[in-house]
Amino acid sequence: MLYIVSFLVFVVFNGVSAQDCEWGVDEQYTLCVHYYRVVIQNPEVIDVYVGNNYLIWDDLSPCSFYEFTVRAIYNLAIEGPIAETNYVAPPEPTGLPTLANVAAGTTHVNITWRLPSYIGNRCPITSLVVDGSPYYSQAFPIEDHPQRPNPTINISPLNPDTMYFLRIYVVNSGGMSNPFLIAVQTI
Repeated sequence: MLYIVSFLVFVVFNGVSAQDCEWGVDEQYTLCVHYYRVVIQNPEVIDVYVGNNYLIWDDLSPCSFYEFTVRAIYNLAIEGPIAETNYVAPPEPTGLPTLANVAAGTTHVNITWRLPSYIGNRCPITSLVVDGSPYYSQAFPIEDHPQRPNPTINISPLNPDTMYFLRIYVVNSGGMSNPFLIAVQTI
């Protein structure tokens, strides 16, 4: 009988954060098992064959649902019992946005951003935070979806002919990203 012993406990493997899935086989069958087939679905299917009873996986996207299936392979061709489990990767802050366009006016600046890819982090983005303390600070709500919009934010009111140093954060269900630093000047 094949069974899951522990599933997806956070570990650090060679300096990279990863997940660990470990399974067991009844003692009477351990000598018969040649290797294991692990199938990971999200929605693409990934087949992994391993010779031990664990898999360290470092390619999980935060806030994503995964189905894991483990099969014991014995007599070099026969697939034995199946152990299955589901897992939702925990939320993590997303990466930095990319600057797409800046248009300055006398009392405002419009900035267009490219948000980080949905594939790499599926946690819903809720807002962009512009922190220009002590002169300016505001959160701009984002309506997120898998195609990730390129939001344009209007920063105003600002003083004419003035330089502003801003920190831009992307906020999702995992928290706040590291800041994107930018200096803008009104006309």
